[in-house]
Formats: sequence, structure tokens, C-alpha cells
Amino acid sequence: MIGMALIAILMCVNFTSCSKDDDDLSDSGSTITNNTIHYKTEDRIIIQLGNEYVFGDAKIISNTYSTIKSYGTIVFDSEVTAIDAFAFSGCKNLKSITIPNSVTSIGDYAFDNCESLKSITIPNSVTSIGNWAFSSCKSLTNITIPNKVTSIGEFAFSWCQSLTSITVPNKVTSIGDFAFNKCQSLTSITIPNKVTSIGDFAFSNCKSLTSITIPNSVTSIGKYAFYNCESLTSIYVNWSIPIEISSLGTIIRNVTLYVPKGLLTTYKSVNGWRDFKEIKEF
Repeated sequence: MIGMALIAILMCVNFTSCSKDDDDLSDSGSTITNNTIHYKTEDRIIIQLGNEYVFGDAKIISNTYSTIKSYGTIVFDSEVTAIDAFAFSGCKNLKSITIPNSVTSIGDYAFDNCESLKSITIPNSVTSIGNWAFSSCKSLTNITIPNKVTSIGEFAFSWCQSLTSITVPNKVTSIGDFAFNKCQSLTSITIPNKVTSIGDFAFSNCKSLTSITIPNSVTSIGKYAFYNCESLTSIYVNWSIPIEISSLGTIIRNVTLYVPKGLLTTYKSVNGWRDFKEIKEF
């Protein structure tokens, strides 16, 4: 219920325009505590709250900001453990946010359509990132996901058009459907060796992605996982026995598949894998 308090933010938001200030959050000298969220807006539009709003077990007790540096502070009377569904969805002027290290989960659509969001600090305490959590964050250029995260939800980073790189932590076991769909600037991604499933259209329309390595831990790859990845030239796999796949997308006709030595004939005889433009040993 504590995390649900963040939805109350959207119920009582009022915006006031100010002049633009591009200082980073780190310059504020603020101390991030377990019951405080700091934010900054793109053009110094301030999120203003009333005196007190009670929602569930948590209460927003103050809202302070600097008129010089456009920092905002949302203070709760108890530890914030979750950023719930839709908490900051549609906050188009939100530029950066620092989440306290007591938060363990980021809910569905939590930052969906925050189109000015350029940076976000996700603490190591976070273990789950929901569906559509950062979808359509068009200005987000890079993000490091905490080491404790075990799954990436459906559409989690879809339409993050400025995202150029992402580090997926080693504990992630599943990448959801459309998770990185239309990340058009994404040039590289490393899939850790604990991932067991890659969802449908997971990397579809990643038009700048040139190469990808799929670890042995993967036991299922969804349909059209690499659909319309027009710059993709190579995929590396290392299974001694190829897993079953459906179509990965017509683009694979232009991709070279690299397989372990001695298994060239095996892969050429298996549905899906034999559709690649060329298969080579490495």
C-alpha cells in the first residue's frame, strides 16, 4: 500500500511554468533517504502538491523545491517500498528522478510516456520491473538495470528511441514480449547466461542492432524475436543440440548464424535455423 501512494501524486498534480535550467540532480546536494524521492523537470515545471494527502498507509507530508535549480522532493512519512502502476505515467516534463534504495519494485506503466526523461537512477534494491515500465521514454539514452532484477516485463523498454545501450544483470531469467521493441538506436545488448526465455518480438524493430549472442541457458525464443532488425548481420549460438524455434523474422535471411564447430550440418537440418542466409562455425 505504501507504493500505491505514488498514484496519489497524479491525482493532485498542478503545473507552473518557469525558465529552463539544465543542471543535473547530482548538483543539488540532496541526501537520498528511504522515504524521499527527488525529481527534476525538463523546463522547470514544478510538481506541486497540497499540504497533506493520505493514501493507504503512507502520507505525503511535504513538497519542497529550489526556485533556483528546479529540484523537487516528495517526502513520505514511512519507507517507500514500491513505485506502483502508472505512478509517473504521462509526466511529459519529467527529466530525471532518483529513487530511494528502499524501493524493491517498479510497477506496470510506472514511467510510461515520460518523453523528456533522460536519466533515472534505479537502486540495487529493485528486483522487478513491470510491463510497459519505461515504454515510450523517447529521450532515455542509457540505463543500467540493478543486479537483483530477475525479469524484464512485456514492453518494458519499448519505443525508447534514444536508448543506445543497456546492461542486463546476470540474474535476469526472462525477457518479455516486445521488451525492447522499436529501440531504434540500440546498437548492442548482452544477454546474460541465466536467461531462459526471450519473448515474442522482444528485439523487433531494433534497426541499429548489428550482432547478438544467445546464451546456452535460453530454452525458448518467441516468434519474430528479431523481426525487422535491418542492420543485424550476425547471431551467435552455442547449443550442442539446437532448440526449437518458430520464425525469428524475415530479416534472418540477411543474417549469418555462427554455431559451434562440428555442428554445421546439424543446424542446417533444423527448421527455423536453416532459414538463415548463411551458417558458419566458430
